[in-house]
Amino acid sequence: GEEGEKPLLYPGRIAEARVIAVAPKAVRLEVFGVEVSVRARDMAWEWMLDASEKFQVGDLVQVMVNKVDGQEPEQISVEVDAKTPTANLNKDNLRKCHRQGKYTGVITEVYKGTYFMRLDIGVNAVAHSCNMPTLPGKGDKIGIVVTRINDNYEVAEGIITRLIKRYK
Repeated sequence: GEEGEKPLLYPGRIAEARVIAVAPKAVRLEVFGVEVSVRARDMAWEWMLDASEKFQVGDLVQVMVNKVDGQEPEQISVEVDAKTPTANLNKDNLRKCHRQGKYTGVITEVYKGTYFMRLDIGVNAVAHSCNMPTLPGKGDKIGIVVTRINDNYEVAEGIITRLIKRYK
């Protein structure tokens, strides 16, 4: 480029990126000719079982450029996220959620005995226990009783009380 011309990619820039591939846990984007992989959890505020629930090849998404390394186009590596430019609706949706309320949702992840869920009211939720004879798994549709609203982490916490539908 010309001397003193600002590069296209610089930290803090909001840019448009094109989705070029989608895997369950990551989305591959192309932004100004540079390819970058972004973890699904950095693509959306809501927890997803599979990134293809929300993203398809060819989609255009707004991203925030967080880091740029290298000068030459062939060697440039960037880090971006698609959460920063989008409204975090979790905060608003969390207000609709109440202690002792019963909700339904889908388990997006199970890790070390902790269940991570996306509730149908648009809230991320965590459960450390299950009052069920058989343990649910990833992808299962479940019922949960909310015991606490965790504003710091913007999640509802609760106990899984029933299995509505097995995933597989």
